[in-house]
Amino acid sequence: IVEKRTTRKLAAMSFSDILRPLCSKLTGKSHDHLLLDDGEPILQESSAPFITPLGDDPFTVQSEHVQGPAIGPDGKFEREALTTPAVEFTADLPPSYKEGQTLRVVGPHGPVEVLPPPGSQPGSSQRFRLAPKPEFRVVVPPGVEPGMNMTFKGSNGVHISIKVPPNVGQGEAFMVNPPALMVRVPDEVQAGDAVCFRHTVRRTEDDREVTEWCRARVPEGLQPGKYFAARLPRPAHA
Repeated sequence: IVEKRTTRKLAAMSFSDILRPLCSKLTGKSHDHLLLDDGEPILQESSAPFITPLGDDPFTVQSEHVQGPAIGPDGKFEREALTTPAVEFTADLPPSYKEGQTLRVVGPHGPVEVLPPPGSQPGSSQRFRLAPKPEFRVVVPPGVEPGMNMTFKGSNGVHISIKVPPNVGQGEAFMVNPPALMVRVPDEVQAGDAVCFRHTVRRTEDDREVTEWCRARVPEGLQPGKYFAARLPRPAHA
């Protein structure tokens, strides 16, 4: 999902001209890779940094590599959870729908509870998105074109590479989601319990999936059938 907003011109000098020498010294990479820092943006107006962190999401957690489900310290055997990438689906609101009412619709693994947006009318068709909360809002700097890569360093020191979407131009903004899977809380699992899931690392030449096991803990406030986002660790054999 791309949010498009026009901003004022942020500098008379080309953003690429300013960053190219720095990028070359720090990374040794091609000049179409830009280095930004979400803590102290290299070029900004006080009211319009290029990279804006959107804050933590209590329903997004970090996962870790494991060999597979195991017995935890509390003696419980870790359950395997179903996962899905970010997905959109559509549902028709019933004639009896009232604003603020939650609905059960068909999701990727069966019924899922959703809350239609304010102003939704009975009988209307609504689109829902099962996805992690965006982590950053990025304004495309001058000199950067759709399809180009930008690399910036997060507050944890990790470099993140993103590609400007094809329909977003200079001065417009788009959202960046974390690298995550949506995890369904299994039956008989409570908040704080650990669950395990597989994720596909790559496909072989003969079209076989290479997968890895990951573990994540269910955030507070979630019950079986609900979803949370599990941020993926780097592939173990990368």
